[in-house]
Order: sequence, then structure tokens, then C-alpha cells
Amino acid sequence: MRNRRWISYGAGAVLVLGMRLASADPILLQGEVLEKGTGDPILGAAIYVVDNDSLNATSDERGRFTLSLPTAGKYSLGAVAVGFESEKSIPLTTSATIRAPLKIYLRRDVTLPPVVIRAERNAERVSKTVMTGAELRQIPGAGGDPIKALQTLPGVAMGDDASGEPAIRGSSPEDNVDSFNLYPAAFGPEYDDVTGAVIDVALRKPRTDRPGGKVNVSLIGADALIEGPITLHQSALFSVRRSYFDLLLGTIEDQDKGEKIVIPRYYDYQGKYIWEVNDTNILTVNMNGASDSMGFTLTDNPENETKHEPYLIGSSSFKQSYDTQAITWSRRLSTTAVNKMHVGHMRQRESSSIGTAGTIDVTFDTLFLRDELRFEPVANHGVSVGGNYAKLQVEPDLDILDLPCDQFTGYCDYTSGTRKQYTTDFPVHSQLLFAKDRWRITPDFTLIGGLHWTRDDYLDSTYTEPRLGAEWVWSPRTLSPRTLFTAGWGRYNQFPEGGKVIDLFGNPNLERLRATHSVLGVTQQLDASWSVKLEGYYKTFDDLVTTDPNVNYINGASGTARGTELLLKKESVMRWSGWLSMTYSQSRRRVDATGETIPLSFDQPLITTGVLRYKPSAN
Repeated sequence: MRNRRWISYGAGAVLVLGMRLASADPILLQGEVLEKGTGDPILGAAIYVVDNDSLNATSDERGRFTLSLPTAGKYSLGAVAVGFESEKSIPLTTSATIRAPLKIYLRRDVTLPPVVIRAERNAERVSKTVMTGAELRQIPGAGGDPIKALQTLPGVAMGDDASGEPAIRGSSPEDNVDSFNLYPAAFGPEYDDVTGAVIDVALRKPRTDRPGGKVNVSLIGADALIEGPITLHQSALFSVRRSYFDLLLGTIEDQDKGEKIVIPRYYDYQGKYIWEVNDTNILTVNMNGASDSMGFTLTDNPENETKHEPYLIGSSSFKQSYDTQAITWSRRLSTTAVNKMHVGHMRQRESSSIGTAGTIDVTFDTLFLRDELRFEPVANHGVSVGGNYAKLQVEPDLDILDLPCDQFTGYCDYTSGTRKQYTTDFPVHSQLLFAKDRWRITPDFTLIGGLHWTRDDYLDSTYTEPRLGAEWVWSPRTLSPRTLFTAGWGRYNQFPEGGKVIDLFGNPNLERLRATHSVLGVTQQLDASWSVKLEGYYKTFDDLVTTDPNVNYINGASGTARGTELLLKKESVMRWSGWLSMTYSQSRRRVDATGETIPLSFDQPLITTGVLRYKPSAN
């Protein structure tokens, strides 16, 4: 009997022990640590069990972590990260079937200056100025418009306050691409159809912690934003902005001058949707658009512009609009390789009615496909290869007085022009291929080599252009922090202004405009918040377009641009921030046949701009 009892107790003990061992399988808790409000991942955050801090994990560059828990049950977790407020009581109940990732949000610590580590969209530092959207939006006089605020940076000039189009380093506004990184010269081979400068703009990601939004109302307009998560792996944002001066004032009339001005009206919108399909695939949908319009009426009065331009008598109106939709598929192929494919559509329309001169109505409809692969084939080499195909359908409806004019003509009297009509649609097919290698020869010295190939069937032109750059970080013991030296050189081309290549109005046999850029620069980080940058550049322009009595236009002009720029900047570490920029430059254009040389119409030899911001409190 006693033996049976021991056997019974032994069997029970084995059964209980087996049950305990079965329930003691470790639980792998997966999660993310994100910044509260922005949803940005936090690198290096420590996640731990409050009652047993030997159970801990650290978040990676994507904010992700895996924490091993001994058994299922109830836990209290803590999370800490440099520059963020700690979380010391995060309740958690686990089970053997737990699968949903845990998201932990930490609020930035506003009592200490933040330490922010970000990955650049483009690693190149040659002739590059980086400003955040927040920095540019807060500049006085910019009205919250980052593009308008660009005129505070070195080398950027504006024609007048009515125009938001920048002329950068001796180039006209039409020489720039609207693609916030500013590349005033010697930019990489991935950028196409531009000889002036590149403004690389990116729309930020939607917040992922909770829904939110805001409404801003100013004296001239209002804007609204709504954003937030849709599901665990999906988020979206949508914003809209509109002026309302036109609703309040309508028109302004000056009877003495015989002028009636219709108040300008604008609106724009932006939308973004992100779906993190899995660990390696992200799908992004972007859409944005804008519309601007204005008008005026002039009577025959010697006090207004009709004295010199009689074709302006009557009513005139101007409207520009565009809408863009694009889908981006980003796929991480390995730890060192990422592929991005973009498919999109853009529709632009320009509509004008100019007094007695006539009407212009042109629609540009573009379909495009772009693919880019970034990878590291061997150590210290970052390679990018890609291509772009675009089909542009031009739909013109023109009935206008035409007189060939260029920057050398000066005053252009359209009253002596010939009335012409044109309604023939035509396509333009263009292709782009590029390759770039960023070779880190030593920890302090990097060479960038690239090749750009482009072709279009309308002008039947093909160009292959090299683009080079170098970066050297000098850090002697006697000089700290480090100094960055940069150099860049490249050749570029650009399609001529649209009206100059249309048959009847222009010359469809024109060549593309060409340019060569050279730049040298040095940047010194003075301390954690102060830096100074000095840069010199030289540009040459060839095959610029000028008028011709026989074929309307020819590639008969050239030009140069040179200058020196200084940027002294204080980062927003505490309450004071801002920058001082100074530019000395010279830009000239020359008629090759006659040798006539004139300054560029946007040439401003000396520009000095200062921006100072003060935050009354840390919040």
C-alpha cells in the first residue's frame, strides 16, 4: 500500500512538473518604440521588466525590439531612451498565443536639447544646404510657405514679391526643378532636365500613435490638416489650404488709372497613405495639387500700362493648376539593398486671356514610371542605378499675337505681332538612365562618380553626361569639431521652354540647353549648435535660345555665372536660432553672333539676409 502511495504521489508530481514545464516555454514579445506625435522610430531605447530588469531588450534603427519573457502572465514594462521621457509602468498581459506587436510611445523630453539622428534621403554633401520644413515655415514674412522662405538662403534671388519662383546661382526660374534639400550646383545624375539648381522636397510621414489634426487661420488664408493611424500598419494624412482675400475684397479699383484688379486666389492640397505590408515591403500613395488665379481690367488710360502696351486694353486673366497622383513600392531586398518603383500621373493646365492679344490654353498630361535600386556590392561602395520613362501629351489651344522675344530683346511690343492659331496635339517621349557610386576610400575621404543618359524623341536628342564629387573630413587634433571640404563638377542639359519648340511659334529643331558646373566649399562645425559654410561656384551655359528672323529661334547664346556664398547658422538647440547668409555673384548672357553681353535679368550682385527666431518657452 505504501509503495502504491509513493507511486501515486510520484506520478502526480511528474504530471504537475510536466504541466509546469509545458507552461514555462518563453514568450517572445515583439514591438516598436516610437516618438509620440511624429511616430518616428527611436534607436537605442531600452525596454525592460520593472520587477526584473535582467529581462530587457534594445530597439534597432527601425524602433523594433524582441523581448524574451519566461512565461505567460501579467507584467509591468518600462522604457527609457536618451532625450525622451521615461515610461515606468506599461501594463502587459501575455499568453502563449500572443502575436500582435506592442507599440510603445515616448514623449520627447523638452527640458533638454534633443539629440536627433536622421538618415538623409541623399547622402551627398557637395553643394548642399539642408533645412527642415519647420525651419522654413517659421520664417517671418514667408506666410508659412517653405518655398517662399528659400529666398533667405545664400545664392537664391526672387524676381519680385509677386513671384515665388527662385532664381538660383545665376539661373532663371525656369532652369530649376520642383522636385527640403537645396542643391544649387553640381547635383547628382539622378536629377534630370535641369541646368540651374534642384530643390528636393519630401512630404513627411503621417503620425502613427493616434489621430490628430490642426487648423490655422491667418489674415490672408486658412489651412487644415488631419492625420493618424488607420490600422496597426497603415496611416494617412490629408491637408488643404486656401486663400480667402478674394472672398473678402473681390476686386480693387483705381478709377484714376483705369485699373480694376481681381484679388489673386489660390488653393492646394496634399495627401499621403502608407501601408507597411510586412518587414520588407512598404506601399505609399501620394497625391497633391494646386491652383492659382488672378485677373485685371485696364482701360485706355495714359496712367497705366496700356500707354506702352496697348494690347492690354480690356480684361486679362491667368490661371495655373496641377494634380499629381503616384504610387511608390519600396522593397528591402537585403540588409544593404533597397528597390523603389514609382508609377504616377500628372496633369497641368495653363490658361490665360490677355486683353486684345488673345488666349492661351495648354494642358500637359504626363504618365511616368521610375525605378531605382540602391545597394552595396562590396564594402565602402554605395551604388545607385535607375531609370525613368515619361510620356508627355501636350494639348494646346492657342489664339494669340505672336512676336519672337528673348532676354536680349528687352521691351517686346506684341501689338506688332502676327495673330496665330494652333490646336495640334503632340506627344513627347523621354527616357533617363543613371548610375552613381559613392566610394568611401578612407573613413574621412569619399569620392562620388556618376553617369547620366537622357533622350527625347521630340528634339531627337541624346546626351551622356558625367557628374563627379568629393568629400574630405579633416579632423586634426588641433581643430575640433571637424571640418568638411567638398568639391563637385558636372555637365547638365535641359529641354527648351515649351513655346520656343512648337512649330509655327518656335523652332522644333532646337537643341537642348547645356551647362557645366564647378563648385568648391568648406563647412566648419563650430560647436553643437553653430556652423559656418563658405562656397564658391562657376557655371557656364551653352546653346541658350535667342531670336532669329528666319526660324523664330536658334541656339545662339551662352552665359556664365560665378559667385561666393557664406552661411552662418545656429541650430534650434535652446531658444535662439537662425542664420545669416551673404552672397556675392555675377551672371551674364552673351549673343554668340554679335558678342552682345547683358546681365541676367535676375542678377543681384550682393544679397544679405538674416533670420532670427526666439522661443519664449521650451514648449
